[in-house]
Amino acid sequence: YTEEPPQTGPRRVMVRRPGELGVVMIAQKIPPARSPDYAALRVLGMILADGRNSRFYKALTDKNLTTNVDADPEFNRDGSLFFVSAQLTPGTKHEEVEQKILQELDRVKKDGVKDDEVAAAVAKYLASTAYERDGSMAMAFALNECIAVGDWQLFYKLEDAMSKVTPADVQRVAKKYFGEDERTTGWYVPRNEAPANGE
Repeated sequence: YTEEPPQTGPRRVMVRRPGELGVVMIAQKIPPARSPDYAALRVLGMILADGRNSRFYKALTDKNLTTNVDADPEFNRDGSLFFVSAQLTPGTKHEEVEQKILQELDRVKKDGVKDDEVAAAVAKYLASTAYERDGSMAMAFALNECIAVGDWQLFYKLEDAMSKVTPADVQRVAKKYFGEDERTTGWYVPRNEAPANGE
C-alpha cells in the first residue's frame, strides 16, 4: 500500500488565469478521519471560519479583505489536508490576506482558544449534524461517508468525540499540524488580459 512520504518543507504554487477575484489557499497535512485528533481539528476549523464570530471573519471578511473564508479538515480514509481558502475582495493583496491567516493560526498556537469558542463550535456541529441526518436517505449518506473512511461507528463516535474536545486539545493540534514544513500555499491571481504566445 502506497503512502505519501512526509513533507519536509513548505511548497508554493501560483496560478494566473482569466477571472475576477483572487484566492489564497493554505493546506496543512493532517491524519485520517479515524485519528483521535480529527475532532479537535474540526473544532479548530469552526472556530476559525464558521460564522460572523469566527476569527477569520473578524480579521478578514469584516475588514473587507475577503468575501468569504473557509477552514475545514477533509474527512478521508488516508492522511489528508486541512484547507483554509480565502476569496479576496477586489484590490486586496494576496500577501496581506496570507499574512493575516498565518497570524490567526499563530495566535491559536501561542494563546489557545476560549472555552466559549469551543462550546459554540460543538453546539453548531451537533445541531448541523442532526439537521443533515433528517430522513432515511440523509442518514444513509452520512453512514456511507463513515464507511468510506474505514469505520462506520464514526457515525456515532465523532459526535461523542466532538463533545469532549477541550481548548487544550485545539491548541495542541494547531501546534502539531500547522508547522511551516507541512504547509502548501496556493494563490489564484486573476489575469484579465490575453496571455502572451497563446499560453
